Amino acid sequence: LILQATHTAINSSMKSSAQPKKAEKKHIYILGDPKVGKTALIDRFTQKTFPSKYQPTVDICCRIVLNTVFHDFAGKPTNLDFIQSYLTRDSKQKPSLVIFVFDVTNNASLTNIEKRWFNFAKTQMQQSNLPKLLIANKLDISASERVVSTKEAAEFAR
Repeated sequence: LILQATHTAINSSMKSSAQPKKAEKKHIYILGDPKVGKTALIDRFTQKTFPSKYQPTVDICCRIVLNTVFHDFAGKPTNLDFIQSYLTRDSKQKPSLVIFVFDVTNNASLTNIEKRWFNFAKTQMQQSNLPKLLIANKLDISASERVVSTKEAAEFAR
């Protein structure tokens, strides 16, 4: 369901912009705290695989599928300077879509979307009409371990 929603959001973001030239790539930025499953989500979507063990992202990991580049950034707060320099270094890599990922077993990961990641995207990406997608991850974990309710996430998304 999450992958289908992501695919739908990517397609609608691509359709809503002007027809790209064949060489123009779409750039999708994935932001969120460490260990929320950003890399696993992108690997599942782009390579149809799921990692068997956790391996942290260092700075950035990119996956290219067709004409789309997925920029999976490390979630450490200290990485914000790296992301900012990455954005300013090459204007051709401006995002077409930003995906914010949080972990339903970690309330702080949702809180930090608003406190850190959303504000960072708003101030640094400076694109007022930039599509944004919020993904609740780790829904396969038992309900007893979840601390973020569906209602809480839905209210935040509004």
